[in-house]
Amino acid sequence: MIDELVQMDVAMYGEACGEDFCRRRAQRMGEEYLSDSSLNMYVCYLDGQPVGSCELYISNSVAKIESFTVQEEFQRRGIGTTILKYLMEEAKKQKADIRYLIADEDDTPKEMYKKLGFQKVEDTYSLFWKL
Repeated sequence: MIDELVQMDVAMYGEACGEDFCRRRAQRMGEEYLSDSSLNMYVCYLDGQPVGSCELYISNSVAKIESFTVQEEFQRRGIGTTILKYLMEEAKKQKADIRYLIADEDDTPKEMYKKLGFQKVEDTYSLFWKL
């Protein structure tokens, strides 16, 4: 799955961050997913090709969805909605009473989030620096 995460990261962020960064990030995250932590990665496939991914972290009764992506050429086909519905159901099965996601202000799927029942509750800002 690491190779598929690299492939998706490069497709989404390679131009801005570089392939080496994407590869190292996916490798580091893969090690985390395989550890005993409560963080899991889900990859969505269409005809055997990885087209979307998302992280789900559950601790106590709180579920956080993060790093949600669907490759641009596969957007607006219901794939993102399917991924999020599945993750919300998974969180519910694991008794997570609080379920939230982290998104960028300019995320394309803001309307999809609203249709799925998410409400904007807070603005936060982060700075990322590349060497």
